[in-house]
Amino acid sequence: MTARKPVRKPAAPARDTAKLRQQAELLMDKSGMSQPVTPEATEQLLHELQVHQVELKMQNDELRCTQRALEASRDDYVELYDLAPVAYCTLEETGLIRQTNLTAATLLGLGRSKLVGKPFTRFIFKDDQDIWYTLRQNLVASAKQPSHPKSCELRLLRSGGEPFWVHLSAIYVRSAQDATVWRVTLSDLTETQAARQLSDANAQLETLAVKQNMQLRELSTQLVHAEQRERERIYELLHDEVQPLLVAARLTLINLGAHTRRPGCGCCQPVAVKASDQIGQVIQIASNLSRNLNPPQLYQRDLLLALASLGQWIKTHHNLNVELTGEAVIEITDGALRRLYFNVVRELLMNVVKYAHTAHATLHTAILDDDRLHITLTDHGTGFDTDAVITGTGLAAMTQRLHMAGGSLQIVSSPGHGTIATLSLPLTPVRPHERGPGGAERRKQATPIQKESGC
Repeated sequence: MTARKPVRKPAAPARDTAKLRQQAELLMDKSGMSQPVTPEATEQLLHELQVHQVELKMQNDELRCTQRALEASRDDYVELYDLAPVAYCTLEETGLIRQTNLTAATLLGLGRSKLVGKPFTRFIFKDDQDIWYTLRQNLVASAKQPSHPKSCELRLLRSGGEPFWVHLSAIYVRSAQDATVWRVTLSDLTETQAARQLSDANAQLETLAVKQNMQLRELSTQLVHAEQRERERIYELLHDEVQPLLVAARLTLINLGAHTRRPGCGCCQPVAVKASDQIGQVIQIASNLSRNLNPPQLYQRDLLLALASLGQWIKTHHNLNVELTGEAVIEITDGALRRLYFNVVRELLMNVVKYAHTAHATLHTAILDDDRLHITLTDHGTGFDTDAVITGTGLAAMTQRLHMAGGSLQIVSSPGHGTIATLSLPLTPVRPHERGPGGAERRKQATPIQKESGC
């Protein structure tokens, strides 16, 4: 058998403890530190050592307090980071997720351990990848300058593949390990997007309502024109066909009455005279009807002339004195509006005749803001309860017609206190300087004009 070689032990150190002590004593002798210590010096040295011991204990206590404060601050930071309402992500320069808080994990639908190491682009909706790429390029381009966060809105994907909108803000910084990282914050915009969609829907509804309102006004104008055409047709029928036939029939009966004066024909004369009188009444009714259907004053632009004629007609046929005050000239170039306003005023006056039980009413006109005509009809009759007006009555129908034309009707009334009806009507009045040369028709603004109907 081969004999084993003895294991070599390590060499002893060149300087052992005794030798080191000896060298230290020699150094002390040379430096003079080995002088005998007096009791006073020993006592002083002991005191210094005790003070130094207390200082070390106090420093140790301060270090422990500082450590506890740092631990508490760290816990607060971790709690603030993890439970913040905003999602935080730290991305490596390659785009991999290094760290997230609990809000980000909840937002993306995965645990934090499963998010770490995953590419952030995996959670970006494919149609919005270019938005993220452009934002990163802008941040990298401005990396040499003081970095400021850049933000955008894009869609992310939850673990189940459901897209949702977020507001993303990112900054390009260096971490404590001197590595370049991306600090990213994510704010869920689901409710904001819903509010935006609701706002857009409301805006579309408002636009549609405006269009429908314009269509209603156009239909109202067309309706007024159609009504006027029908009035003109009836007027022409009465004036050109019915009245001539009635006049001819009356003349025939008059001639018949002349022939019945002969001896032996006296029995027919009273009948012919009575028939002639009745036809005369029919002719008068037809004439009045044709005049009411198509008042000649409506062919003039000055609405005030038509209202004055209407007031005279009301006074003659219904014993209601209508006092006209306010403007001297109300020129309305649009024939449809002129007829609509005339018909509404006539309807209001007829309501006074039927229900107010009064012999006097005031019709005041005023042009305000250069584009609104206000007509106020006031009577001191019996009045009525405005809450009792049923939809579908004449007043409600007039209000709807005026609303479609851009106007309004307000009525203030109560039983026993009369009625005030105010019309607010759109128009473009012709001011004195807009009228033709000559200036014969000047609008007097200093004091209201008072005009008695029919004068």
